Amino acid sequence: AKFSVLGCEQKYQIDEIVTEIRGRGNNSWGYPKKSYKFKLSEKQNLFGLANGKEKIWVLLANQCDQSLQRNHTAYEFARYFDAVAWQPNSLSVEVYLNGEYVGVYLLAEEIKVSADRVNVDDRNINEVDTGYLVELSNYASGEVIHAAGRSYMIHNDLSSDPSIMKQQREFIADYLDECYNALSGGTMEECAELIDLDSLVAVYLAEEIVKNLDSQWDSFYLHKD
Repeated sequence: AKFSVLGCEQKYQIDEIVTEIRGRGNNSWGYPKKSYKFKLSEKQNLFGLANGKEKIWVLLANQCDQSLQRNHTAYEFARYFDAVAWQPNSLSVEVYLNGEYVGVYLLAEEIKVSADRVNVDDRNINEVDTGYLVELSNYASGEVIHAAGRSYMIHNDLSSDPSIMKQQREFIADYLDECYNALSGGTMEECAELIDLDSLVAVYLAEEIVKNLDSQWDSFYLHKD
């Protein structure tokens, strides 16, 4: 596809760069107004939103939100918690797809490993104890790991060596199991050895206050440096 940004400050305008686009969402993909994920051929800092340039961005339809602002408000609210390491930046935009106006969307940063997004140190790609970004998802498919009876997807690069990759997948699954066991039956000291407790409390409060119905069900991300 071709991607353009029009009708804004000149410094943010983009004239037709190549992009790849696909549908985004599980349950929400069944709604008339679709969400999308797109990958630009060149890194961009769209509207100066982010800390740096990236290729991958998302367009959230907010089909079930008449205010079209709940996701944006939740992201901004999370910034009040110092212990929440990163929150997507977002901005309301009007979207045209194939020349047809499809409505107001929320342009947002994709949750991904990056120096300017989820900054985990995953440079040692052949080490078992490297950086990890995982997503709790009841819609998980493909190469899924299981911990405490839940399904997770790994979103960081793993080793190309099959034997090391297998160890990496087992390592992070076992680590998640240890976290659950510590929380359910361990001491405060055991929990603190495995988990950033300030971060855990902050995320819990943020999720509860904004009443995120996906919390502990889908699209719930955790990272380990």
